[in-house]
Amino acid sequence: SSGINAEWPLRPGVVKCTISYEDDAANHFIGGTVESVAIALKIASITSFSVSEENPVTGDTITFTCVASGKEEPTLTFTTGNKLFDASRFEFVEKPAVATSGTTYTAKYITKAIIANPTGQQVTCMADYGLGKGTDTKIVTINTFYDCSAVVFKQLGEAVGTITATAGTGDLEGFLIQSVVCPAPSPTAQYSLAAETENAGHTITCNKSTGRYTPESLSPCEANKLFSDGFKEQLFPITSSIKACGETTASPFSAAELNVILKAESDICGFYPHVPCLTATAEEDKCTLDTDKSGCYFDESDQKTHIQMYVDFTTPTFAISVKKERIDWGDATIQFWSCDSSKRKRRGASDFDYESLLNQQTNETISQSDVTGDSPPLVIAGTAAATCAVAIIAVFTYLVLYRRQKKAVHFSEVTQHTAA
Repeated sequence: SSGINAEWPLRPGVVKCTISYEDDAANHFIGGTVESVAIALKIASITSFSVSEENPVTGDTITFTCVASGKEEPTLTFTTGNKLFDASRFEFVEKPAVATSGTTYTAKYITKAIIANPTGQQVTCMADYGLGKGTDTKIVTINTFYDCSAVVFKQLGEAVGTITATAGTGDLEGFLIQSVVCPAPSPTAQYSLAAETENAGHTITCNKSTGRYTPESLSPCEANKLFSDGFKEQLFPITSSIKACGETTASPFSAAELNVILKAESDICGFYPHVPCLTATAEEDKCTLDTDKSGCYFDESDQKTHIQMYVDFTTPTFAISVKKERIDWGDATIQFWSCDSSKRKRRGASDFDYESLLNQQTNETISQSDVTGDSPPLVIAGTAAATCAVAIIAVFTYLVLYRRQKKAVHFSEVTQHTAA
């Protein structure tokens, strides 16, 4: 016989014995083969090696179960790579115990994954049957991922709103998605999500393979400004020895007199003819003029007369567009002259015909977006002509001498919407 050809370790199976005879003509012998009946051979080996969770996350408890067979109980050991169980990756939980049932031996090793290893870690179970009897091994691979529920993230700005965590499904199984919803609006507070950036989003996703969120932060819920008041300003660039609305300017261009004109509920002069909310009929669109703050003054630093209006809204609004509509006087000039059209024969200075000067002016206004919040007034100036200054001086000189002269004056306007 050629013997038994086998590789270690032998595996259980069916074994037969076959004997071959050669022909021997000299002895009148005809060759042939004789085969025994089949017998079942039980050979010691590891029959199975399994793990309770092949894709755990850090912190999970894992049970390795190794089952071996043999006439005698083998020594069962668990290793990672070529060494004992790596204590830097796995925390010992329970000593391996072997349960025996006939010729079957079951060993369980319970440990905890403490370090993520998404690329995979091989774990080996080895059954050692003793000197001269050989060993058997089986290998399983586990991929330990990050526990996204334990990964810390941040929300920019003040912690406002409700953050909701949603577990990923399908290809995103093990991922965690965080999203923020701003508080519902109320009459006194409204919030909106800030614009997304490279580092902050309305939703962020934790990747179980990296243990990081992308983007790294949640966008903040920003409080919308509640506009309870409004402000607008108009400038008259007057260069003259008479400073309209100056602190020491005499009548009829004194600050006291012009402030009365500007605040009066007139249909010609002041703020009332041009500011929508001052004459609105709908209660939610109304406003009241703040007479303590509103008025005029002459600024020595820029040599301009400033006419300023402050109003308080009856119904505050969160919408900047609504605020603008309420106080928008368009291209109107806030008039403080010729306030009584019936006075034509005898006029005081406040009735002086400025309109004739305005009709001759070059009024090229630069358009600007309204500024809101606590910013200072935004100056929007028109085209200035150097020769106009001389004409303005002449006009006011003639006024003092009660002479009526019509000279061109350049008028520029400054407008702004802002909250006080």
